Amino acid sequence: MRDQVPKVRPRLQADAGGRRAVSGRAPRILQLQRTAGNVATTTLLSVQRQDHSGGELSAEQQRQLLHASTTLRQVQPLSAGDSQTLQQAVPAAPLLESIRERDAKRGQLADRTAELERMRDQQAHPPEHGAPPNREMVDEVARAVDGLTADVTRLEQFVQAGIGALGISSEHELASLITDRFPRMFLERGKQIALTELEHNRRIVEAETHRYGLDACIDPSARQALVTAAQDLLAHDQRIDELQQRLGLARSDVDMPSGGPPDPARMSSSYHDMTALQQQVEQAGAEREERRRRYALQHPILLRGNIDLRAIASGDTARFDTVVGGELRQISENIDATRDNIDSGRLKVWNLTDIARMTSQDLGVANNELLQTAIREYVGREQADDTIVRAAVAALAITAAIVATMATGGVAVVAGAVALGVGGYQATQSVRDFLAEGAAGNVALDPAVQDISRQEPELGWLILDLISVGLDAIQVVRAVQALRTVVRTVSTTGQVVEFAAQARRVLPAAAAERVVASVTRQAGTRAAIGRTVEAIGAQFRRADLAEVVRHLEEVADRGYQVMAGNLRAQGRIRPLTREGLEAVYHGDELATKIANYLGNDGIYDPIRGWLWVKPGHFNEVSSTIVHETTHWLQTTQHAGLTIFMEEFQAYTMEQRYVRALFRSVNGDLDQLPSSLVWLIGASEERIAAHILENYPAARRVTDLDAARTAEEVLARMRVFQ
Repeated sequence: MRDQVPKVRPRLQADAGGRRAVSGRAPRILQLQRTAGNVATTTLLSVQRQDHSGGELSAEQQRQLLHASTTLRQVQPLSAGDSQTLQQAVPAAPLLESIRERDAKRGQLADRTAELERMRDQQAHPPEHGAPPNREMVDEVARAVDGLTADVTRLEQFVQAGIGALGISSEHELASLITDRFPRMFLERGKQIALTELEHNRRIVEAETHRYGLDACIDPSARQALVTAAQDLLAHDQRIDELQQRLGLARSDVDMPSGGPPDPARMSSSYHDMTALQQQVEQAGAEREERRRRYALQHPILLRGNIDLRAIASGDTARFDTVVGGELRQISENIDATRDNIDSGRLKVWNLTDIARMTSQDLGVANNELLQTAIREYVGREQADDTIVRAAVAALAITAAIVATMATGGVAVVAGAVALGVGGYQATQSVRDFLAEGAAGNVALDPAVQDISRQEPELGWLILDLISVGLDAIQVVRAVQALRTVVRTVSTTGQVVEFAAQARRVLPAAAAERVVASVTRQAGTRAAIGRTVEAIGAQFRRADLAEVVRHLEEVADRGYQVMAGNLRAQGRIRPLTREGLEAVYHGDELATKIANYLGNDGIYDPIRGWLWVKPGHFNEVSSTIVHETTHWLQTTQHAGLTIFMEEFQAYTMEQRYVRALFRSVNGDLDQLPSSLVWLIGASEERIAAHILENYPAARRVTDLDAARTAEEVLARMRVFQ
C-alpha cells in the first residue's frame, strides 16, 4: 500500500564550503556534517540554479577558473602527509571552537559557583550591616550554575567524542593541528604557488625584453607597435581631457551666477549640453579602457600603472629604452628578490592576496572561516615588512593584471583577441603562453565549460582539476559527461573504486591520477566528518534538535514548531546515520534501509512513525524537518494524496520556510546553504519538474496552485496551534 512506503526526499547537493548558520550560532553537530574535500572548487562556481541558461560567471569565479588553467595546473599535487593534515583539519576546526567555548563557560561556571557559595554563606551567616540575599536571588544564580554545568558537560562530551572519531590523541594535539600544523602546511603550499607564479612573470619579462630588442634587436616592428599603442592611448586621453573641459564650462553655465539669476533659455540649453557631454565623457572613458585592455594583452608592459606613455609615444629610442627597459629590469629585480625572500622565510605568502586566494582555492578552504582565522592568527604573530611585500606585489603584478583583465574586462571580447586576433588585435606570445592557449583557446574562457560551471556547480572541483592538468575545452566537456554519474555516486557513498576505474578509462594518465587523488581526499575528509558526527549522534536529539525547534518557532509557520516539538519529545526524530539505523532495524530490513535511506537528507517512516534526518547544516536540517513533517502530517491525517501532490505540498511548505529564512537574514544569500537557494525563486513549474525528475512514479496534475496548496496544509496544521 502506498501509505506503507516511506516518503524519501532526494538528496540535493549540499553547499560544499558550508555557510554560516543564522544568528551566528556556535558550531555544533549540525554544522559539522558538511560536504568536504576540495570545497572551494565547488563553492566558487556555485550559482543559483534557475530555469535559464543566460548570464555569466562572476569576475571572482572567472578569476579562479583562470588560476586553475594557468598557475595551479603547474603545481605538484599535495603530498600524502599534507593530504592527511587537510583531511583532519576540516572536521577538527569546529571542535577547537567548541573547546574554546567550553573553557569560557568553565570560567563563567567557576565565577557563578563562587558567587552562589558566597550568597549561601551570607544566608547562613547574615552580615552585620545590610540584608542577606533573598531566596529568589539565590535561585536565579543556582539556575545559572545548573545551565552552565549542563553546557560544560554537553560540550565536553561533544569534544571528546569528536576527538576519538578523528583519531586524535588529545585536545593539545587537536589545537596544534589547527593552530600550527595546518597553517604551516598552508604557507608551504603558498610558497610553491608563489614560486610558480614568479616563474610565469619572469618568462614574460624575458620574452618582452627580447621582443623589444632591449638585449638584442630582434623585431623592430614590436617596438613600433608599442609606440603606436601609446600614441593611441594618449590621443584618447587628450580627447577625454577636452570633453571634460567642455563639461566644466557647461556646468558653470548651469550653476547660479554671482551677478544674479541666469537666463532661463541659456540655462536650459546648457543643461542639455551638460547631459550630452557627460555621456560622451563616459563613452570615451569606456572606449579608452577597452583599448587599454586589448593593448595590454599585446604589450604586458602597459599593465604597469605608472608607465610613462609619453616617453614611449615619442618614438625616441633612448627614452624608449630607458622607460621600457627600466620597468622590465625593475620587475626582474623584484622577482629575484621576492624568490629569495620566500625561500628565506622573510616573506609570508599570506601577505600576497592573490597567492593566498589561490592557495585557499587549491586546498579547498576558501570558505572555511575557522581555518582562515587560524591562518590569520598564525601569520599575525610575525610583523610583515612592507618594503618586501611591495616588491613582491610588483614582481607578481603582470600575471595578476592579465588575469584581472581577462576576468573583469569584457571576457568574451578579450578572449577572442587572445585566440583569434579579433579586430587586428593579437595577444603577444608571452601572454598566450601564460594563458595556456591551445587550438581551442583558453579552456577557462570556453562557453561550454562555463555553462557546466554555471549549471552544475557541484562538479566544479572536477572541472578545475581537469583544467589544471592542461586538458582543452573539448576534453573537459567529454570527461565531465563521462564522469558525471560516478562523481555523484562518490558524493553519496564515499566509495572511490568505481570512480577511479572510470577516470582511468576516459582520461589521460596524469589527469586521471589528479582527479582520483582529489576525490580520495574528499572521501577521506567526508568520512572523518561523518565519524565525528556519528560518534556524537546522541547529542543530536538532546541539544541541537531543541535549538531547531526554537528556530522553527522564529521562522517557520507555528504548526511546524509544535509538530516538531512533539516528535522530538517522543523521541521520534532520529539522526539518519548508519549507527542510528543499526540501533533500530535488523537483518534484511536493516540492509534495505541502509541501501535506501543513507543517500537522502530526510525520510519519514510511516510504519514506525519515525522521522529520520541526516545531520547537516543547521538551516538544511530545519528545512528537511519542515519537508518531512509535512509528510508526517499527510500520513497521520490520512490525506489520501497522490505521490505528486504529497511532494508538491512538502516542497511548497519547504519553500515558505526558505523564503521566510531568506527574509530573516535580510536577503543575504551567503547565510543560506546553496542546496536551499533554488527554492527561493522556484516557480510552480520548476518544483513540478524537480518532483518528476526524482519520482518516476509520480503523475503531474494540471492545475498547480502553490498558494492554495499552502492553505490546505495550514488548515490541517491548525489542530496543533
